Amino acid sequence: MTRIPAIALSLLWLGALAAEEAAQTIRLGRATKVHDGKEPIDVSIGHATPYVIDWNRDGKKDLLVGQFDEGKLRIYLNQGRDGAPEFKGFSYMQAGGKDASVPVT
Repeated sequence: MTRIPAIALSLLWLGALAAEEAAQTIRLGRATKVHDGKEPIDVSIGHATPYVIDWNRDGKKDLLVGQFDEGKLRIYLNQGRDGAPEFKGFSYMQAGGKDASVPVT
């Protein structure tokens, strides 16, 4: 019998989760600026990578924004509801009690 390493099983599991997420029908409306309080969300240098997911598992979609500058991930928790999200500030993803970052080369 062939044994599958734990990492391979983990990758299969993550792939199944991604496929389930991708299978949902997404309908895009007209472009609008997303606000943090009263100001549009803006990162210090372009190349922002947004992702919408229920980060804190409270049933509401939150906004994650990867930023090129310093390779950090901003986490905007949704204080409103999915149909009318409200963001009030952000925190950076933490690792070991410090802001996590991916080195920029």
